[in-house]
Amino acid sequence: MVIMNSAAINRRPSKLRNTLWVALMIFSTEITAKPLTQWIDDNCATCLSRMNDSTGTYILEQGEEALVGRAWLTLHAQHSIDVQYFIWGTDNVGKLAAEQLHRAVERGVKVRVLVDDMLIDAGDQTLVLLAAHKNVDIRIYNPNVSVGQSFFGLLWNVVTQFRGINQRMHDKTAIFDGISGITGGRNMADEYFDFDKEYNFRDRDILLLSPAVASMQENFNEFWASDLAVPVEQAIDISSNEISKAAIKQKMDELRRYSSDPENFEPEVRLAIANLPQAFPTLLQKMTWQPVTFISDAPGKNAGNSGLGGGGLATQNLYDAIRLGGILTYEIYQWVKFYLAPRP
Repeated sequence: MVIMNSAAINRRPSKLRNTLWVALMIFSTEITAKPLTQWIDDNCATCLSRMNDSTGTYILEQGEEALVGRAWLTLHAQHSIDVQYFIWGTDNVGKLAAEQLHRAVERGVKVRVLVDDMLIDAGDQTLVLLAAHKNVDIRIYNPNVSVGQSFFGLLWNVVTQFRGINQRMHDKTAIFDGISGITGGRNMADEYFDFDKEYNFRDRDILLLSPAVASMQENFNEFWASDLAVPVEQAIDISSNEISKAAIKQKMDELRRYSSDPENFEPEVRLAIANLPQAFPTLLQKMTWQPVTFISDAPGKNAGNSGLGGGGLATQNLYDAIRLGGILTYEIYQWVKFYLAPRP
């Protein structure tokens, strides 16, 4: 959740075909990357100085914008990428994102992935293979439903741990080199990026440039260090050392073949490759700069004292921001699903 001062915000660039934007994510590795700070300085003379006391913001309203934003930042990250999602599908978007992150780790970027256990699609073996690279760490939030669970184990957890089963992580953040971040309502699946052929969700993201990203990073680190965030090897009880190099190579080759298979994407998507250097700079030029407050859940959400009443740190912080700042002083962009505001 993001709260920022009232300001005019540009939301809709010209709409391009979704498949073209997906192509940018598939083939972006063909373009030479620069460090984020260098690129920002080269393309925006005042941005680095603004980043000292204001946060750059841009609403990613369209699915293709959200895809190209993540793809471009993944390409240009030099040190670290931290991602946190409630859902990570094994459809087009999910596989492409995994393939792009793997390309990043191969060039030395440290990648940490935190995914909630409730609706994870990937099988246990696939998760372990993806986590086997020395630059990748995958943790599963509260693994009591899917990862490493048998049917009878799940049934036992439902009967004996009702609160535990419902202790889910709905945060959706992606942080690149601690400088730029994307947060909002989109999970990592086709239907969140206007790419599903049957139905799509109308979610939004916001692209941020420092300093609010520091708060996002602190929150991610808090979740990552939580006892509820369990290393995938521990959740599945399989050591990375037991995975053969041949099996890892086979999984990565599968991801690459899928990404480049013309059967999965329309042939003309390759024509969009040359547009990537211009696509993200357009978003930068349309950014607004203002003070921003990042509000999020904490691991565990609350102590459970209210029973099914819910509530927690994010609820109280949002209430305090509205009460102290005044409802007319702020624009509030709230994407948290299943959120019920308490009575004052």
